[in-house]
Amino acid sequence: MVWDAGLGRLPHELTPAWDWTGPTSGEQATFDSGVLTIRSVSNVNDNVYFSQSGMNLSVPNNVWVETSVRFVSGTSNQPSRAPVCFGVTTKSSVGNGLWITKDRIFVMTGLWTTGQSADVDTDDAFHTYRIEVDGTNSGSSLRVYYDGALTLTGTTFSDTAANGSEPRVYWGDGTKYEGGVSEWKYVAHNASAFTGVWLTCRTVPTGVQVAWSTAAYGFVLQSKTNLLVQTLWEDDPSTPSVADHEKFVDFNTNDSRFFRLRGP
Repeated sequence: MVWDAGLGRLPHELTPAWDWTGPTSGEQATFDSGVLTIRSVSNVNDNVYFSQSGMNLSVPNNVWVETSVRFVSGTSNQPSRAPVCFGVTTKSSVGNGLWITKDRIFVMTGLWTTGQSADVDTDDAFHTYRIEVDGTNSGSSLRVYYDGALTLTGTTFSDTAANGSEPRVYWGDGTKYEGGVSEWKYVAHNASAFTGVWLTCRTVPTGVQVAWSTAAYGFVLQSKTNLLVQTLWEDDPSTPSVADHEKFVDFNTNDSRFFRLRGP
């Protein structure tokens, strides 16, 4: 599942949708210069984040969540919280996430206890952060990659107050103790209950092959209003799938649609 700011649509406007918690007074999620900007305040009612759970989610044993985000500004009131976070709940009460503040990232070992941390740039530029978890039970190994480099390790832990009561993927400002501004380019994960891919029509030359994020899919633009959708195999992305995986669809420029693709 990929949400991309290039779609020009808020995550809760898509199908399958992300649930939106917020906004209250002073909080908002808006598009600015091609990125999604989340602004939040630090008070008891402050939470503005997106999540997927319930029938939209099916968490595998080896789950990953990845995002490109820039910390812009924020408060620093509670050592075990930060204005930017994303993470995964693998089963009821079990999970972990990555917290991002000014030039520091960290994971948790419990509701109020921090685990490993690293001093890295978070505000000068966008960076790619990726969480990988091996297993769904409490104590499962967790790895955090920063721009492709392994940077932190940890484990999942069990705490309903921290992780919620059902499996979920979440991102944004998920704490009432901190507030701030963050910019997001995309969020992707492999825990979607749907088999398919988001495609967006762009005005590019006819016949140009366009790769779609990190998913094993692609599309060839036939004209500005017609796309040939093809499944591409991960082990050989240059080889199209069999003919019955192909479909012509009509698009308008900047339209986006979700396709449930048939299996091999």
